[in-house]
Amino acid sequence: MANWAAGNGANPQRSGDIWRVMPIQVASDGDVIVASGDQPTELYLVDEGTLHVVAHTHDRAVKVNELKAGEVFGELAFLDGGPASADVVAHGSVTLRVMDQPTFNEWAAMDPAGAQRFSDELARTVSLRMRRLTDLIAPLQVRRWQATLLGAAAHDLRTPLSVISGALETVLDNDHVLPAATQRQLLSSAQSQAERLRTTLDGLLELSRLQVSAAVADRRPLDLATCINNAVELLDTSHHHVVVDADSVVATVDPLHVDRILDNLVRNALHHAPQGSTIRVHARMEESTLLLVVEDEGPGVPPAVREQIFRPFVGGREGGTGLGLAIVLMFAELNGGDAWVEDRPGGGASFRVALPSVAAPVLLD
Repeated sequence: MANWAAGNGANPQRSGDIWRVMPIQVASDGDVIVASGDQPTELYLVDEGTLHVVAHTHDRAVKVNELKAGEVFGELAFLDGGPASADVVAHGSVTLRVMDQPTFNEWAAMDPAGAQRFSDELARTVSLRMRRLTDLIAPLQVRRWQATLLGAAAHDLRTPLSVISGALETVLDNDHVLPAATQRQLLSSAQSQAERLRTTLDGLLELSRLQVSAAVADRRPLDLATCINNAVELLDTSHHHVVVDADSVVATVDPLHVDRILDNLVRNALHHAPQGSTIRVHARMEESTLLLVVEDEGPGVPPAVREQIFRPFVGGREGGTGLGLAIVLMFAELNGGDAWVEDRPGGGASFRVALPSVAAPVLLD
């Protein structure tokens, strides 16, 4: 709890003086103020000096922004919904003012109007900064995805090519001695692998094209019920029962990105769920975050592969290339969000995507 008599004795009831009574923290060059993945409960004001926002790619760290004197950051003013792989690091000697949750609550009780003005201004800063930082980091994420794809593609394409080559070579070298049934079996195997190869190449082409053309999110208010229903109508759902639950949910997100996320998640469910089973598609707001959920009654995802299932070509569910889920994670990350899978109560899988809705940031509850 902050001591309101500290500092210069400024009256905290004057909103312009609020930071003057906050405790001071001094950082040296290279000190990490907020580390990647942290969830601090404080807000920080840069009093003197400069901080660097450092994003991490697969092989290096890159400075993507600076925070200078007068700028505020912290859980809700920077990291909430912002880039998950960024550190805030002191550049030279830095002096910070620190405001924690109890301090803000105490001030809000003493001066509701001043606290509201402070929150409104911070809300505008949050919205602009989250959008700017996410857009700055998007090209770095694209390069990371491209590097991952190149390494994975070389391995995954080699297998069907080897099977096709071996089957055709066997048939050509032994066509006079091989029984017709054996020849048909070998040619059928080659055909199956050729189809797998075509599907993989199509997915690679889509993923590469989407990465280049849609690296920066174009956010706008979106009616999720309409978006989900439109995505479902374009798919063959005749063998499943699809239930949509997204009434009155409106979020400020990129419509194209959300459409691609939904398309790939529902396709994944249709592929793995038994015919006649139910697939549920939910959308709801949790504070300032849009949560998309697609649940199926299929075999589920083994715990051992849940962290890997969104990587290209890893898959983890029988019959899939893993590219669809890779696209889901790519778009989630480009929007400052995340994707994961859980067990569905009663059996099956529950795929989830969380996306920040930048138009309505939640400040201090």
